[in-house]
Amino acid sequence: ACTTAPTTTPNAPPPSVASVAHAPALPTPDASTDEPKAPVDLIHAVHAVVAVSSKVDNPRDFPEHLVDGKPETAWNGKTGDLGGFIAFRVPSVTRVLAVELTVGFDKRGPEGDLFTMNHRITRVRVSREGVTLREVELDPELRGLQSIAVDAPGGDFRVDVLATAPGTNKKWRELTVSELRVIGYANGAPE
Repeated sequence: ACTTAPTTTPNAPPPSVASVAHAPALPTPDASTDEPKAPVDLIHAVHAVVAVSSKVDNPRDFPEHLVDGKPETAWNGKTGDLGGFIAFRVPSVTRVLAVELTVGFDKRGPEGDLFTMNHRITRVRVSREGVTLREVELDPELRGLQSIAVDAPGGDFRVDVLATAPGTNKKWRELTVSELRVIGYANGAPE
């Protein structure tokens, strides 16, 4: 139940730098026990809104590709907008454990390897309600999802891109992100 909408949030000062890990697969809940429910991708499990700073001017790459579950598609920001952002809102009753994202366009196509040809994200700041939670370095050589631990209540979050590594195609100057997931507990939030 994800929708996209434009948003703006003021920048916050950066805290100390932390590292990130490659994101593991989500655990599968076991319905036969009374164990607490497993974490889910809140973007798809509860009413959520996702917004991006800009969109590239072409008929193929759309903001919704950021959350479509397909690594062969990607959100592409406006050409030259290498300091863009991704914002999301999840209900306040949820608990956000981690934000997972790819640092680029994780696809190989007829033009070549789009991951290495495009800019890749190397540093981000994650904030909630305008307060910085984490500033982390990301690995521009690592394909797939990278996880940023958050552990915060739901609300309005923003992931600001602070630095990128240029791709091999110097003409391409767009942020590209194949996938975003927000891992946490729904805690009874509306689907």
